[in-house]
Amino acid sequence: MTGRPTLRMVLSITTLLCLPLAGCGNHPAQSDSEHASPAVVRTASAGVPVPAELSPAGGERLEIEHAETSSPSRIELTQARLLFDRLVSPTQPAENWDESLAQLLQEEGAAAVLAEKLSSGTPAERELAASTLALMGVEAASVEKTLVAALQDELPFVRANVAATLVQLPEHAQDAIPTLTQLLLADDPQLRQLAAVNLNAAGVVLTDHIEQFRQALQRDNSEDVLTPVVELLGRMGEPAKPALPELRKIARQQRGELGAKASSAIQLISRETESSAP
Repeated sequence: MTGRPTLRMVLSITTLLCLPLAGCGNHPAQSDSEHASPAVVRTASAGVPVPAELSPAGGERLEIEHAETSSPSRIELTQARLLFDRLVSPTQPAENWDESLAQLLQEEGAAAVLAEKLSSGTPAERELAASTLALMGVEAASVEKTLVAALQDELPFVRANVAATLVQLPEHAQDAIPTLTQLLLADDPQLRQLAAVNLNAAGVVLTDHIEQFRQALQRDNSEDVLTPVVELLGRMGEPAKPALPELRKIARQQRGELGAKASSAIQLISRETESSAP
């Protein structure tokens, strides 16, 4: 698949707003507008941008509906397999690749076929299946068992995109956290960015992972990684107190938005710490 546009990584598909509710981990003093609103991001061997029509309209969080749906027909499964095969075929013209992807995402049998490839495909097929399922977002809930199993895949980009899909499913967001916290300290900067963005948007309690966040602040120098981690720590409030030394260093050394966000996080953490003091 060298030289062909191939989905590799999706940072986050929807704007996952973690509202200040009990158990969410947000600091009540922080407004929703300060929370991360990650956009669709993908890397490709040919540098192909994500088509705008693949992003959910308005960037709003989609709610999973549990209404019963019929299983895809044999014809629908066959059509989805044909489209997937086009995407991995070395003879597929690059200019038609995005069109085939858009068609696949509209197919009723897409999730089932992608689950097949995710569980038993070649490395290239598993990476493509994981990336495409991440683009589907909550519509991938029908293959949640396959997604959870794929968190153990040997390929880091498969695990990353599977985790990015699961954080969009409220029932399984917590399942993705161990994978994302591991990827937060990965060697690949794209994996670290994916982990940071999706941890910031996961909407689950993360107070048990302060040490990983501290290490990320110490080791990383990318604003794309540091910004969502800083925002997350600020919303945690008092439980993030151990990370104050790292946040103060960033506030002193970084100018612009990142430095301002670090200062804001320090204020939020310190304010809650002082208010809870005896």
